[in-house]
Amino acid sequence: MSAPVVLLHGSFGCGEDWREVADQLNCGAVTPDLPAHGARFEDVALSFDHAADEVARRLPEGCDLVGYSLGGRLALAAALRVPPGRVRSLTLESTHPGLEPPARERRRRHDLERSAAIASDPEAFLREFYAAPLFESFRTRPRFEAVIRERITRARRSPKSLAQTFAALSVGNQPALASALLDAEIPTMLIVGERDTKYAALASGLVASPNARPDLAMTAVSAAGHNVHLERPEAFVDALRAFWEGLQ
Repeated sequence: MSAPVVLLHGSFGCGEDWREVADQLNCGAVTPDLPAHGARFEDVALSFDHAADEVARRLPEGCDLVGYSLGGRLALAAALRVPPGRVRSLTLESTHPGLEPPARERRRRHDLERSAAIASDPEAFLREFYAAPLFESFRTRPRFEAVIRERITRARRSPKSLAQTFAALSVGNQPALASALLDAEIPTMLIVGERDTKYAALASGLVASPNARPDLAMTAVSAAGHNVHLERPEAFVDALRAFWEGLQ
C-alpha cells in the first residue's frame, strides 16, 4: 500500500490549491487549510511553533509530507519534531530554511509592518505582494488573475485574522532550521523553479553543503518560477513520483 500523502499550501492559498496535483497523484492526498486560510479564515495562528506543533500532531504514520513556501517551512519544522518514521519523506517546494540573527529580527519587524497593510486593505496588499519579482513567472500563467481574485475574496472574509497569522508565521519568527535539515535522517527533496533564482540558490547551497546527507536532493523544474505546483503541475507530480519511487 502506498504511503499517505500530506500537502501543505503557502501564504494566502488554501488546501484547494493542490487539487490538480492531488488529482494526478490519485492517492487520496490530505490537503488541509492552515490557520486563517481557506475554511479556517477565523482561526489565528498563535505562533510559528504552535502552528508547527499542530501540523506535527496531525501527521499520519509513515507519510510523505510536501509543503510549499509557508507550508514548506511548517512541514520542515513539523518533520523535525515527530518520532522517526512518522515522516517517510519530506518534499520542500520553494522553502526558506530560516534566518540567523540579526536578519531574523529585521524580517520579523518588516512582516509585522506588512501585516498592518493586510488588515487595512487586503486587495491592495495582495496586488502589491504578487507584483514582486518572485512571482514574475506566475504572472504569465493564464490562471494567475483568477487565482489572485480568489485569494482577495478569501482575504476579505477576515483580514485581521490573516494579518495576525501572517505576522506570527513570518520567517522572522521561524527558527533557523538549515542545520537541523542537514542532520535529519529523513529523505528530502528540494523542488524549485529554475526561474526562481533566489530559492534555487538557497536549495543549491543546502545540497552543496559539506554536511549534506546523500538523501538530500534537489530538482529544478524548467519554465517555472516560485510556485511550481501551480505553474507546472504535471512536472511537479513527475518529480514527486520519481523521488518516492527511489525510496527504499
